[in-house]
Amino acid sequence: MRRLTGPGLVSLLVACGPFPGPVPTPTPIPPTTTTTTTTTTTTTLTPAPATCTNPTPGPVAVMDVKIHIPGQNWWWIDATPLVGQNASGTGALGGTATCRRDSDYCRLIGFDDGRGYCSARPEGHPDRGLCDMTVTGGGIFWTWNDRPITLSGPSDPEARIDSIGGWMLQVKRGASGVARGCSNSWSGCRSEGQRMDCGQVIIP
Repeated sequence: MRRLTGPGLVSLLVACGPFPGPVPTPTPIPPTTTTTTTTTTTTTLTPAPATCTNPTPGPVAVMDVKIHIPGQNWWWIDATPLVGQNASGTGALGGTATCRRDSDYCRLIGFDDGRGYCSARPEGHPDRGLCDMTVTGGGIFWTWNDRPITLSGPSDPEARIDSIGGWMLQVKRGASGVARGCSNSWSGCRSEGQRMDCGQVIIP
């Protein structure tokens, strides 16, 4: 067997190429990040109307003022604005609204006893407060013995109101005089030269 030595061995080693080096370490692959997008749907509610409609009441033709509660320390006096006609006419018959009594509007909103004047909405109706504020132009203007009684005005030793709108006047027990309530804005109804949207009660 012939053995290669010297230059022949060197030539063989060169021809076979270099011996393999160390195996390279693979470069790690970064993890894949998944982004989840959540879509939120917002529902916008339509606000309730700011006026009294369907049906729209006519002008205040009567202001019903009466003693509501004869309390131990105060008289509680209530004012209820009453209307007679639909603002678009007499009920569904059309025409021009007036201040006269008519049962059509009252029947439309649920009063079936034939009354000619009624509140703009029945007691307990969700729009009762809104409609009362609408027909009076912002509530009740009270006077006690001709002295204005308001939330923002000077205090009176005998009378007061304690709510926006002034639907009730409180008169101190022992005081006597006239409590008068009118629409904050005149309705335009007049009879024999007097406002029809005012009412009063006498405390003896």
